[in-house]
Amino acid sequence: MAEDNEEQAVDTGEERADKDAGTEDEATGSDAVCASVTRVGACECIIRIESDADELKQRYDETLATLQQQAALPGFRAGKAPSSLVAKRLASRLRMDVLSSVLDEGYEKAVKDNDLTVVAETETPDVEQVEWEVGDPVDFTI
Repeated sequence: MAEDNEEQAVDTGEERADKDAGTEDEATGSDAVCASVTRVGACECIIRIESDADELKQRYDETLATLQQQAALPGFRAGKAPSSLVAKRLASRLRMDVLSSVLDEGYEKAVKDNDLTVVAETETPDVEQVEWEVGDPVDFTI
């Protein structure tokens, strides 16, 4: 039984093609943010959250525009700093905001769509430790 669960946790391109073809799976979400759930016990699940590069780039651009409007950088009036400077100065916050939004959305989708009852705090990945660059896809395992 444990081997079956481990096999289900691995998501390959073939499985994604099957999902697109309409086969039933426990994956949820749009093509941009996808969450799959693998049950490993009576009260425990593994949630895998994936997001494609296009969705992450869009979120990055939206978050950058918001930060640009709010940023008060030396030498510029509030909201008037160039986006390239804002991206450079606030790179860490921008990155954390983008990855956190994907992680939160995927987790909520997995819980809602799979009728999961959360009985304890989950250990979420530290988004500061995730290696990600703009233009790359990302995946998390909880």
